[in-house]
Amino acid sequence: MMFPCPMFGIRPPRSPLSAPTVLIALVAGATLVPVVGAAGQADSTGRDSVPVLPTVTVTAERRGLSTFSIPMATTTVGQSAWLGGRGVGLDDALRMIPGVLAQSRSGTGDIRLVIRGFGARGAGDRSNAGTSRGIRVLVDGFPETEPDGRTSFDGVDLAATQRIDVIRSNAGSLWGNAAGGVVSLSTVPDFSKAFGEMEVGRGGFGLERYAGRAGLLLGDSRLAVTVTRTVFGGWRANSGTRRWLINTTMVSPVGPATHLGLFLMAADNSFEIPGPLTGEEVDENPAEANATYLARRERRHNRLGRLGAAIDHRFPHGGVLSSLLYINPKFLQRSERGTFRDFTRVHVGGNVVYANSVDLGGTTRARFLGGLDEAYHDGTILFYSLTPEGNRGGTLRDNKREGANNLGFFLQAELDVSRKVGVSVGARRDAITYYSESFLNPKLSDEKVFARVTPKLGVNYRLSPTHSMYANVGGGVEAPAGNETDPAGTFGQDTVLAINPLLEPIRSTTYEVGTKHLVTFGAESAVSDVSYDVAFYRTNVTNEIVPYRGGRFGGRGLPVSQ
Repeated sequence: MMFPCPMFGIRPPRSPLSAPTVLIALVAGATLVPVVGAAGQADSTGRDSVPVLPTVTVTAERRGLSTFSIPMATTTVGQSAWLGGRGVGLDDALRMIPGVLAQSRSGTGDIRLVIRGFGARGAGDRSNAGTSRGIRVLVDGFPETEPDGRTSFDGVDLAATQRIDVIRSNAGSLWGNAAGGVVSLSTVPDFSKAFGEMEVGRGGFGLERYAGRAGLLLGDSRLAVTVTRTVFGGWRANSGTRRWLINTTMVSPVGPATHLGLFLMAADNSFEIPGPLTGEEVDENPAEANATYLARRERRHNRLGRLGAAIDHRFPHGGVLSSLLYINPKFLQRSERGTFRDFTRVHVGGNVVYANSVDLGGTTRARFLGGLDEAYHDGTILFYSLTPEGNRGGTLRDNKREGANNLGFFLQAELDVSRKVGVSVGARRDAITYYSESFLNPKLSDEKVFARVTPKLGVNYRLSPTHSMYANVGGGVEAPAGNETDPAGTFGQDTVLAINPLLEPIRSTTYEVGTKHLVTFGAESAVSDVSYDVAFYRTNVTNEIVPYRGGRFGGRGLPVSQ
């Protein structure tokens, strides 16, 4: 099986290793059970009957509905999109989705993830490598995205992923810091008997990838474990990576109407950063590293874990109450911008969500959804000098604490006026608080709150069970990154304020119209079904953190998928 060299936005050098890389995959398993009810596909049985409609998961849209009932642009990606390929980063699964730019920056999990223009701020030279902003990323409902909107991908591995749901519309009214949308991954496999399998992959530029998966039935409970190991030398200088990850899920009924899920993830991710090149340097040798990055051995070594629990209960009257809690400790080390930095952090949080529906007579039905999200991220940072070899020096340059808290309340109501017409309206209020405390200079400590109410209005019209048109107007909110709240000054560091008092929340408003259609054919047809979706959107942004046009920008697009 063949796959191309990693995408970097520039062509790799022509050499024996730059030819199409061969992936050798060996799979041995007692039982391999496919995912049941994969979204985006019609039921293969009874093709002359009404097809099974694809749905988005509760973690993506906070409820399980047919995609044709949702006035938003959604895409579901199954395992077939990345099986047999590298599977190193999310770009291997998302690169073909319209409106999504998913691209490896150095051939590893250090990816650039942009949806309709949001996420690009997390890919600059001053931004943290291996991160994105403005896009909410969830794994089994637990946020990889931190309270300030920063997302790292250390805990994401496609070998442990069953499916990915992507919301490409402005999702701020449900998720807060998600103006660019939501990427929701599910790692819970669906199986009916015990299984075990092993996958081995090898390729060019030193790629070695190992993945082991196993599942066990414990009465009515299902326990699944995935362990992965990835080594990649990279085709550019100073671009190697080494990562291992273990992901464990256990789901179990604890009563006739209650289900419990326990989740454990641990990862050790070490990767080097080759840095940007000028056009002239690319023409001369695109495989070289940025000279400054190479001299400082710019790199990241992230060790983290997450323990989480989720529970949902269905009441006799039909309402559903769900909740989750998690703790996510992190120890991060990096050579960055002339310093060696040690981070000791913890990310804790949870949510409570209640959903219910009411029949109003005839074909009229109302649905309600409300809840709150709470996330807190805090810890100390030690800045050391950097030795000529790129290691930690003996001089402590700074000792400070940085924290962020995001408390959000949301409410959404949906009214099915008829079997064809649905209207939804909702709003969310977020309060994002930044904390900064210097232990070397206590006077240089600060706190700032970014607060914003984000509304949403949507209309959905179903021409048939598998064909819909929609329109929506939605708002979004983003908080500045820590590097943006206290950037390096022109004449030296700010010695008066730790957080820029002039910054306000970045606000966006998106106007969107679109259509989705799934066309199914008879059992005798060579093609079972064809689907497409088209959306046109315009986004206006204010308070963007740039010194031009007063921070007012906009974007528009016409993404089409088939």
